[in-house]
Amino acid sequence: MDANLKEDQIGAIGTQEDDLLATKSKEAHDVNKITKHMQNVSIEYGETKEFGDTKIENSKDLMENLPAICNEIFEILGQQNLEATYQSALCEELQRRGVIVASEVDIPIKYKGLQIATRRIDLLLYLEKPVILELKAVTGNLLPTHLMQLQYYMTHSRVEEGYLINFPHITGFPAPSNGIVYKQTVLQPENGPTVSDCVTRSSTGKKDVKPVVIRVTKVDASKT
Repeated sequence: MDANLKEDQIGAIGTQEDDLLATKSKEAHDVNKITKHMQNVSIEYGETKEFGDTKIENSKDLMENLPAICNEIFEILGQQNLEATYQSALCEELQRRGVIVASEVDIPIKYKGLQIATRRIDLLLYLEKPVILELKAVTGNLLPTHLMQLQYYMTHSRVEEGYLINFPHITGFPAPSNGIVYKQTVLQPENGPTVSDCVTRSSTGKKDVKPVVIRVTKVDASKT
């Protein structure tokens, strides 16, 4: 009896292990299907184009071209994206124009010689001299603290030129493209179970808004 019972227990354990392996295999297959689906999904902005943009070779070229570059990015991405999105787009546009760009550059903060934290520069450009780009995507106007932040980074990184750029932001998400309308079905509201339908369209942002671009240069105190 004991031997038979032991064999039954071993058989049951083997069946459980087989079931577990089958479940894990199905889960892996399902995850793989989702992964493949997401590889073919993206949020598209603008058209792909060849690298034929005007080269930026020095800080003068940057000053002359930066407002137009920001305008193009803003026109394509709109007002409802995040700061990091505009930053990535600006980095790409500058690199297309031959600029060496470093993103999220740390400035070490030291206490009695020991690094305890960092501050982070959005974009650091390497031309004939380093240039800092500090980006914002705020809903209102730029504040004095935003300018102070750029000046703080310029001071402690020993950089003499920088730009504060704001892509005016609207909270929420962009409206569906091509006039797509989505229907919502409320299966259960706060006050109890019911079913109702509503159709909504997202509001659009202002068309006449442009990015704010402020050039900041270090002044020689001895000449003032």
